[in-house]
Amino acid sequence: MGTMAQTQRFYPDVVEWWERHVKAHLKRLIRREEAECNKNHNIMEYHLYECLYDILRGEAPETDKYYKFRRYKA
Repeated sequence: MGTMAQTQRFYPDVVEWWERHVKAHLKRLIRREEAECNKNHNIMEYHLYECLYDILRGEAPETDKYYKFRRYKA
């Protein structure tokens, strides 16, 4: 996104510049950030499930598994 002076000159007034140029860029930026957040969330969730399944598949006694699960509760 260019500076205000660079882009505003193409619009008749500040309101139109805001409506057409700035709002479009803000929407694009928000969508990009939401996609990044969702991607990170999915990676973290997948990692958590892998850790939980590793505990279940482990050779530890049931009481040890219980305490290991409680660590992941938060």
